[in-house]
Amino acid sequence: MSSKKRFCVVGLGNPGPKYEGTRHNIGFEWIESILNSKEFSNAQKLSEKFQSLWCRADWQDHEVHFLLPQTYMNESGKAVSEWKQKFQGESEILVAFDDMDIPLGRLRYRAEGSDGGHRGLRSIIEHLGTQEVPRLRIGIGRPVDQSIDHVLSRFTPDEKKILKPLLAEAPEQLKIWLTEKTELCMNKLNAKDFRPKTEQE
Repeated sequence: MSSKKRFCVVGLGNPGPKYEGTRHNIGFEWIESILNSKEFSNAQKLSEKFQSLWCRADWQDHEVHFLLPQTYMNESGKAVSEWKQKFQGESEILVAFDDMDIPLGRLRYRAEGSDGGHRGLRSIIEHLGTQEVPRLRIGIGRPVDQSIDHVLSRFTPDEKKILKPLLAEAPEQLKIWLTEKTELCMNKLNAKDFRPKTEQE
């Protein structure tokens, strides 16, 4: 019996080349940045499991699972619930995904709450039967014309300059969640701002 604490970190996105690099797939990119880091270099190679790309890593006394659902965004809950059925018992889940209501370069962490209109999170809440789903919302900014295509568009070169340090720091952001209590985790993650100084409030 493992004495390690079990965690599942879920990055939301859509599978396939068509969606690679789009704003809606920032959850995938956040996970991939973590898996490419030295801190989590002991992670297994991603394999197909739980209707997802899945792997496991060990960090300190933590057993950390990574899940990239391949069900398409609106059915993300199917993958998460399938993982949960396999790994019964105590575990904590974090869901990382895009949010138009947050400026590019900012993060918002909450331990529970409604889906806020995000269909991927909505599916997970419905399948798990609880709103107590910790989530890290990654800002993608809101378009001027409120276009529905915004989430499926790709970042501009200037936007990528803002995203690059945010994604490079993803392992540190995850470690904060793995080690800090909710309020301190929220304070630390929500204070981060990767925008140019001139754009910060």
